[in-house]
Amino acid sequence: MASVLLASVAAQAATIGTYSVNPTTDDGLAIPGFYPNARVDLLYDDNLLRSETDTLESVALRLAPEALWVQTRGKHLYRVGYQGEYAWYEASSNEDYYDHFLGADATLDLGPKVDLNLLASYRLDHEPRGGAGTINLDPEPNRWDEWIAAATLVYGRRIAKAQISGAVEYRNRDYTNNAQFPRDHDDLESTLTVYYNLGAKTHLVLEPSLVDMRYPHSDRDNQVARFLAGLTWSFTAKTMGEVKLGWVDKDYDQPVYPDNSGLGIDASVTWRPKSYSTVTVAASRDIYDSNAGFDTQAGALTTSFEAMQFTADWVHGLTRLTELQAGARYEKDDYDTGRNDTLWGAYLGLSHELMRTIALSARYEFSTRDTTEPTVSDFDDNRIVFGLQTSFE
Repeated sequence: MASVLLASVAAQAATIGTYSVNPTTDDGLAIPGFYPNARVDLLYDDNLLRSETDTLESVALRLAPEALWVQTRGKHLYRVGYQGEYAWYEASSNEDYYDHFLGADATLDLGPKVDLNLLASYRLDHEPRGGAGTINLDPEPNRWDEWIAAATLVYGRRIAKAQISGAVEYRNRDYTNNAQFPRDHDDLESTLTVYYNLGAKTHLVLEPSLVDMRYPHSDRDNQVARFLAGLTWSFTAKTMGEVKLGWVDKDYDQPVYPDNSGLGIDASVTWRPKSYSTVTVAASRDIYDSNAGFDTQAGALTTSFEAMQFTADWVHGLTRLTELQAGARYEKDDYDTGRNDTLWGAYLGLSHELMRTIALSARYEFSTRDTTEPTVSDFDDNRIVFGLQTSFE
């Protein structure tokens, strides 16, 4: 309970859409029930607008409620959940936000070797200032809503010689302010994943995928093809991971936009040197559409960028009730116009469980950006967050 509770406190604001509770037993069986949680944060931000010159300071109150309902019927599993995150800033009400996520999913056992996973969700969210691939000089952050429907058919079990899954996902995203409607898009993604058992809890992974991106209010329609291959392993309770490497290719329908291709990486490794200490290292490399519009330095359209990311997180139990959390991230973004951004970040936090249902936390976060684009601000940002987490599992 303590590890689940405190890990939730350590999660950053961007985790809306992923549940912080894991209502399962040690053998993986779901426990039906209702799981409400809530987090309240008091934070100080010394550069709210992520700017080199206009370093607006602010204190803010942030509230994040969560509720997850789990039910089983025979071997079928059903979940319905809500997550919210609301923030009020003392220095500028323009930065206030009210983010919502509502999702439902089902795992249907169709036979000894076949599962069908269904998912539907709605999300109302915003883009934090200073994020990768963004330029925002408007008075308020960019806001968007998104619908997702997905289905995955799984044949076989991981313990068998092979497991094959096919997934289809439809995503509709609409931007609701700052005249961002040219970025509205509909995505249809198809993914095939094959796990082949090599023995000793090691699997070969093959994962080709194709995303068709349609822009109803612009001519930036494109397709993204990926082919990744690698290994997944779980040798002992101390070490597990999945590392996939391959190729990513983004092709635009209109020849005015440059195509982009390169190395693809999707990797995550978890190491538990002690039962009370966990280290997670992850790396990724992919190609994304940019909202930067015109790159004034290059005098050309900025349509896509390659993002290389590395993260490292450490959670260490100092005592039975107290945990230390620390982490760092690095990102290098290379745009098709020659713009290059380097983003760094780090955090250090401490959580203490007062009782079974309440934990307190304190956390320091630092982020910085260095860019070659003169119209985009370099920035340094410091945040201090004090939080209270409740859990009624």
